[in-house]
Amino acid sequence: MNGKEQQDLRSQLARLPEQIRQYYNTYFSELRKSLERPDLFHKAVPDFLKGYKRVVSIGGKDGLIVVHFPIEVKITISQTGTEKILIRFDSGLDATEDIFEFITFPGSPVNDLISFVSDGEDISDVLPTETEWGTGVAGIFDKPAPKADLDTGQIVWKASWTRLAFCDLNYLYFWDDAERAKLEARKDIEPYIRGLEHKVLDEVAAPEDIEEAGIKAGDRGVVIEAFEQPSPALLVEYADPIGQTRALATYSSDLENLLDVFVDTNFFEHSEQPQDSNESTREQTHDFSSRSPEIRKGLVLA
Repeated sequence: MNGKEQQDLRSQLARLPEQIRQYYNTYFSELRKSLERPDLFHKAVPDFLKGYKRVVSIGGKDGLIVVHFPIEVKITISQTGTEKILIRFDSGLDATEDIFEFITFPGSPVNDLISFVSDGEDISDVLPTETEWGTGVAGIFDKPAPKADLDTGQIVWKASWTRLAFCDLNYLYFWDDAERAKLEARKDIEPYIRGLEHKVLDEVAAPEDIEEAGIKAGDRGVVIEAFEQPSPALLVEYADPIGQTRALATYSSDLENLLDVFVDTNFFEHSEQPQDSNESTREQTHDFSSRSPEIRKGLVLA
């Protein structure tokens, strides 16, 4: 990178904090307005779309990630091996707005940053390949990433973050279009809106619990068939995290009425069913361990 390119990059990084604030303030405003809609399946809306967030932007040597955490989570970052605390973000239980933080890990590539905020879990299979990276690449995890046991299908790890966006140094303009933030919010709320017309391969959310199938309101399914006769209806497949079919549910085309359920009894009887979790707002602590000996405040050229 020559001197002019370095100066251009520094200028972009200097603009980014305000762009990121504006982008996600627009996103949250549109999302929360949408959550007030009277035509939502309110029981189905997941907790990760609700509440205030701490939005942490982390710069690295080849790009940037922007991570959303629930505001009630206290975050501590310590150095691997020494346990030296590098930075701490206190819980914001009494917060009345979203909080934005900006830090840089000098020398850390984006792949390592994503693994770091994901408790060391390797989720690189959904990231761009090395040949693509650096050519203007960006992407979004629009919900907490899970990992499942391949034998039982049960979730064994789930990200502490609720949303994660990433880009390389050639796509730092990813957050300069606040109008696109509105589209992101509308897309996130779409599976929970009543009365939408659905087609095959659309993702939908279970409007209510289906107790006999172990399906909870909000669980995501995929429309695998749309019927017109004898009356408009949708066949929705619900699968476990490794893709095994848990149940097939037939709904009226507007998802208002559950008409029939087929449960894979073999799957249901031989798999551990997830326990109900208490998602009520309370202070939580999450500790991250970093191999990097240094964190710089702000977004700076690493």
